[in-house]
Amino acid sequence: MNQWSMSLERALWNTAGISLEYLGSHSYHLDRSFYNNTPSPGPGVIDDRRPNQLFRTIRTIQNDLIANYEAMSIVFRQQGFKGLTLLSSYTWSHTTDVGIDSNGGSNVMNPYNWRLDYGSANWDVRHRFVTSFTYELPFFADASRKAVKNVLGGWQVNGISTLQSGFPFSVTISADRANVGQGIQRAKWFIQQQHLWLLNQHAANCHALRHAPREFARISQSKIA
Repeated sequence: MNQWSMSLERALWNTAGISLEYLGSHSYHLDRSFYNNTPSPGPGVIDDRRPNQLFRTIRTIQNDLIANYEAMSIVFRQQGFKGLTLLSSYTWSHTTDVGIDSNGGSNVMNPYNWRLDYGSANWDVRHRFVTSFTYELPFFADASRKAVKNVLGGWQVNGISTLQSGFPFSVTISADRANVGQGIQRAKWFIQQQHLWLLNQHAANCHALRHAPREFARISQSKIA
Protein backbone atom coordinates (compact mmCIF):
# COMPACT_ATOMS: atom_id res chain seq x y z
CA MET A 1 0.00 0.00 0.00
CA ASN A 2 1.25 3.47 -0.91
CA GLN A 3 -0.06 6.58 0.83
CA TRP A 4 0.61 10.28 0.38
CA SER A 5 -0.72 13.48 1.91
CA MET A 6 -0.32 17.24 1.83
CA SER A 7 -1.71 20.08 3.94
CA LEU A 8 -1.72 23.88 3.97
CA GLU A 9 -2.60 25.88 7.08
CA ARG A 10 -3.30 29.54 7.69
CA ALA A 11 -4.23 31.54 10.79
CA LEU A 12 -7.35 33.67 10.43
CA TRP A 13 -7.10 35.51 13.76
CA ASN A 14 -5.53 34.86 17.15
CA THR A 15 -7.74 31.92 18.09
CA ALA A 16 -8.79 30.51 14.71
CA GLY A 17 -7.25 28.87 11.69
CA ILE A 18 -8.15 27.02 8.52
CA SER A 19 -6.40 24.17 6.74
CA LEU A 20 -6.64 22.45 3.38
CA GLU A 21 -5.71 18.77 3.47
CA TYR A 22 -5.27 16.13 0.78
CA LEU A 23 -4.89 12.39 1.34
CA GLY A 24 -4.48 9.64 -1.23
CA SER A 25 -3.65 5.95 -1.17
CA HIS A 26 -3.20 3.06 -3.57
CA SER A 27 -3.56 -0.54 -2.42
CA TYR A 28 -2.46 -3.47 -4.55
CA HIS A 29 -2.00 -7.24 -4.36
CA LEU A 30 -5.45 -7.56 -2.78
CA ASP A 31 -6.87 -11.06 -2.90
CA ARG A 32 -9.92 -12.42 -4.66
CA SER A 33 -11.50 -15.75 -5.53
CA PHE A 34 -10.50 -16.66 -9.09
CA TYR A 35 -12.76 -19.29 -10.64
CA ASN A 36 -10.52 -20.24 -13.53
CA ASN A 37 -12.72 -23.03 -14.87
CA THR A 38 -15.61 -20.77 -15.73
CA PRO A 39 -16.89 -21.04 -19.31
CA SER A 40 -17.51 -18.07 -21.55
CA PRO A 41 -21.10 -16.83 -21.72
CA GLY A 42 -23.20 -18.74 -24.22
CA PRO A 43 -25.94 -21.29 -24.74
CA GLY A 44 -25.76 -24.96 -23.88
CA VAL A 45 -24.77 -27.09 -20.91
CA ILE A 46 -22.34 -25.24 -18.61
CA ASP A 47 -20.05 -28.20 -17.83
CA ASP A 48 -19.61 -29.02 -21.52
CA ARG A 49 -18.20 -25.54 -22.14
CA ARG A 50 -15.69 -25.41 -19.28
CA PRO A 51 -11.98 -24.97 -20.21
CA ASN A 52 -11.06 -28.08 -18.20
CA GLN A 53 -13.94 -30.53 -18.52
CA LEU A 54 -12.35 -32.99 -16.07
CA PHE A 55 -13.41 -30.66 -13.24
CA ARG A 56 -16.32 -28.42 -12.45
CA THR A 57 -15.71 -25.37 -10.24
CA ILE A 58 -12.05 -24.59 -9.51
CA ARG A 59 -11.29 -21.84 -6.99
CA THR A 60 -7.86 -20.18 -6.82
CA ILE A 61 -6.88 -17.28 -4.55
CA GLN A 62 -5.36 -14.53 -6.66
CA ASN A 63 -3.60 -11.40 -5.37
CA ASP A 64 -4.14 -9.03 -8.25
CA LEU A 65 -6.86 -6.58 -7.17
CA ILE A 66 -6.38 -2.89 -6.44
CA ALA A 67 -8.12 -0.13 -4.48
CA ASN A 68 -7.70 3.64 -4.50
CA TYR A 69 -8.72 6.46 -2.22
CA GLU A 70 -8.54 10.22 -2.66
CA ALA A 71 -9.85 12.89 -0.29
CA MET A 72 -9.76 16.67 0.01
CA SER A 73 -10.74 18.31 3.31
CA ILE A 74 -11.29 21.87 4.49
CA VAL A 75 -10.95 22.19 8.27
CA PHE A 76 -11.85 25.21 10.43
CA ARG A 77 -10.64 25.39 14.05
CA GLN A 78 -11.73 27.92 16.66
CA GLN A 79 -10.11 27.81 20.10
CA GLY A 80 -11.55 29.48 23.19
CA PHE A 81 -13.39 32.46 21.68
CA LYS A 82 -15.62 33.75 24.50
CA GLY A 83 -15.94 30.22 25.80
CA LEU A 84 -16.55 28.62 22.40
CA THR A 85 -14.30 25.96 20.88
CA LEU A 86 -15.32 24.80 17.41
CA LEU A 87 -14.04 22.25 14.95
CA SER A 88 -15.73 21.95 11.53
CA SER A 89 -14.62 20.02 8.47
CA TYR A 90 -15.92 19.18 5.02
CA THR A 91 -14.45 16.24 3.10
CA TRP A 92 -14.88 15.21 -0.49
CA SER A 93 -13.58 11.72 -1.08
CA HIS A 94 -13.79 8.88 -3.56
CA THR A 95 -13.05 5.23 -2.79
CA THR A 96 -12.74 2.78 -5.68
CA ASP A 97 -12.14 -0.94 -5.53
CA VAL A 98 -13.11 -4.24 -7.08
CA GLY A 99 -14.69 -6.06 -4.14
CA ILE A 100 -14.15 -7.30 -0.63
CA ASP A 101 -11.50 -9.91 0.15
CA SER A 102 -11.87 -13.56 -0.85
CA ASN A 103 -12.75 -14.67 2.69
CA GLY A 104 -15.58 -12.14 2.61
CA GLY A 105 -16.95 -13.65 -0.57
CA SER A 106 -15.26 -11.52 -3.22
CA ASN A 107 -16.23 -12.90 -6.60
CA VAL A 108 -16.07 -10.72 -9.68
CA MET A 109 -18.57 -10.96 -12.51
CA ASN A 110 -16.07 -11.98 -15.19
CA PRO A 111 -13.20 -13.96 -13.60
CA TYR A 112 -10.97 -13.30 -16.63
CA ASN A 113 -11.44 -9.51 -16.56
CA TRP A 114 -11.84 -8.18 -13.01
CA ARG A 115 -11.51 -4.59 -14.32
CA LEU A 116 -15.18 -4.77 -15.28
CA ASP A 117 -15.90 -4.72 -11.53
CA TYR A 118 -13.63 -1.78 -10.73
CA GLY A 119 -15.72 1.17 -9.56
CA SER A 120 -16.98 3.03 -6.51
CA ALA A 121 -16.68 0.95 -3.35
CA ASN A 122 -19.88 0.05 -1.54
CA TRP A 123 -18.71 2.14 1.45
CA ASP A 124 -17.77 5.17 -0.67
CA VAL A 125 -18.98 8.42 0.95
CA ARG A 126 -18.51 11.25 -1.52
CA HIS A 127 -19.46 14.18 0.75
CA ARG A 128 -19.16 14.44 4.54
CA PHE A 129 -19.51 17.42 6.88
CA VAL A 130 -18.73 17.14 10.59
CA THR A 131 -18.84 19.88 13.19
CA SER A 132 -18.28 19.70 16.94
CA PHE A 133 -18.30 22.39 19.60
CA THR A 134 -17.77 23.01 23.28
CA TYR A 135 -19.30 26.08 24.91
CA GLU A 136 -18.55 27.07 28.49
CA LEU A 137 -21.70 28.51 30.02
CA PRO A 138 -20.98 31.88 31.61
CA PHE A 139 -23.68 31.59 34.28
CA PHE A 140 -22.50 31.74 37.91
CA ALA A 141 -18.85 31.59 36.86
CA ASP A 142 -18.14 34.70 38.95
CA ALA A 143 -20.62 34.06 41.73
CA SER A 144 -19.54 35.49 45.08
CA ARG A 145 -20.74 32.48 47.01
CA LYS A 146 -18.38 29.56 46.67
CA ALA A 147 -21.11 26.93 46.98
CA VAL A 148 -23.16 28.50 44.19
CA LYS A 149 -20.10 28.84 41.98
CA ASN A 150 -19.02 25.22 42.53
CA VAL A 151 -22.50 23.74 41.99
CA LEU A 152 -24.01 25.97 39.29
CA GLY A 153 -20.90 27.39 37.62
CA GLY A 154 -18.43 25.78 35.24
CA TRP A 155 -20.97 23.86 33.12
CA GLN A 156 -20.41 23.16 29.42
CA VAL A 157 -22.57 22.40 26.43
CA ASN A 158 -21.11 19.98 23.87
CA GLY A 159 -22.40 18.79 20.55
CA ILE A 160 -21.44 17.05 17.34
CA SER A 161 -23.28 16.87 14.02
CA THR A 162 -22.55 14.76 10.97
CA LEU A 163 -24.03 15.16 7.50
CA GLN A 164 -23.00 12.89 4.67
CA SER A 165 -24.13 11.61 1.31
CA GLY A 166 -25.42 8.08 0.84
CA PHE A 167 -23.65 4.91 -0.24
CA PRO A 168 -23.64 3.75 -3.87
CA PHE A 169 -25.05 0.41 -4.91
CA SER A 170 -24.94 -1.92 -7.88
CA VAL A 171 -27.90 -3.17 -9.89
CA THR A 172 -27.59 -6.96 -9.82
CA ILE A 173 -29.72 -9.82 -11.00
CA SER A 174 -30.22 -13.19 -9.33
CA ALA A 175 -30.62 -15.24 -12.50
CA ASP A 176 -27.63 -16.73 -14.32
CA ARG A 177 -28.38 -14.88 -17.55
CA ALA A 178 -24.80 -15.31 -18.81
CA ASN A 179 -25.12 -19.09 -18.34
CA VAL A 180 -21.71 -19.52 -16.71
CA GLY A 181 -22.68 -21.08 -13.38
CA GLN A 182 -21.14 -18.52 -11.03
CA GLY A 183 -20.39 -14.88 -10.39
CA ILE A 184 -22.32 -11.75 -9.56
CA GLN A 185 -24.08 -10.57 -12.68
CA ARG A 186 -25.21 -7.02 -13.12
CA ALA A 187 -27.79 -5.37 -15.29
CA LYS A 188 -26.77 -4.16 -18.71
CA TRP A 189 -27.70 -0.54 -19.14
CA PHE A 190 -30.00 0.74 -21.84
CA ILE A 191 -30.48 4.46 -21.28
CA GLN A 192 -33.98 5.59 -22.25
CA GLN A 193 -33.83 8.95 -20.48
CA GLN A 194 -31.77 12.05 -21.14
CA HIS A 195 -30.14 11.92 -17.69
CA LEU A 196 -29.11 8.80 -15.81
CA TRP A 197 -30.26 10.18 -12.47
CA LEU A 198 -33.86 10.01 -13.66
CA LEU A 199 -33.69 6.28 -13.10
CA ASN A 200 -33.55 6.98 -9.37
CA GLN A 201 -36.35 9.52 -9.48
CA HIS A 202 -39.03 7.63 -11.39
CA ALA A 203 -39.80 4.02 -10.51
CA ALA A 204 -41.78 3.73 -13.74
CA ASN A 205 -38.54 3.93 -15.68
CA CYS A 206 -37.06 0.79 -14.14
CA HIS A 207 -37.59 -0.96 -17.48
CA ALA A 208 -34.58 1.02 -18.66
CA LEU A 209 -32.37 -1.48 -16.83
CA ARG A 210 -32.10 -4.96 -18.21
CA HIS A 211 -29.53 -7.62 -18.93
CA ALA A 212 -28.95 -9.17 -22.30
CA PRO A 213 -28.74 -12.99 -22.03
CA ARG A 214 -25.55 -14.92 -22.72
CA GLU A 215 -23.18 -12.03 -22.07
CA PHE A 216 -21.60 -10.06 -19.23
CA ALA A 217 -22.61 -6.51 -18.37
CA ARG A 218 -20.30 -3.75 -19.54
CA ILE A 219 -20.57 -1.33 -16.64
CA SER A 220 -18.65 -1.39 -13.37
CA GLN A 221 -20.02 -1.89 -9.88
CA SER A 222 -21.70 0.73 -7.65
CA LYS A 223 -22.81 3.09 -10.37
CA ILE A 224 -25.96 4.44 -8.66
CA ALA A 225 -25.49 6.77 -5.71
